[in-house]
Amino acid sequence: MPIIQLLSLSFYIDGLKKIFTYDFENLLDLNRNILGTMLDILGIEADVGITENFKKEYVDAQDFRYFIQPKKQVEFTDFNPPEYFQVFNTKFGFRKDLSILDLIFNMGPEAYGYLCSC
Repeated sequence: MPIIQLLSLSFYIDGLKKIFTYDFENLLDLNRNILGTMLDILGIEADVGITENFKKEYVDAQDFRYFIQPKKQVEFTDFNPPEYFQVFNTKFGFRKDLSILDLIFNMGPEAYGYLCSC
């Protein structure tokens, strides 16, 4: 493993350890913990809550629930983020659409600035 990834992993390991070692009761608890951990790592303060009832549409907020569908390819026509450093980009080229962990491990503390530039 390249030294950059080892340094990033050791820097974030305490925050990530609970995600991979804790026995969550349900998927919602796991997802909320992952979201909270990623926001903490990135230094983003956000008020995240759970709705009481399912809303088909949101008028006062952006709704991205239907953009990611495992059985259907969805193209983001107006979202083309710039490439960022990836450890193996010289061997495999830039790999887009990876998880936030890829960005954090490859960019470290610069991940937040990258997201802001998108």
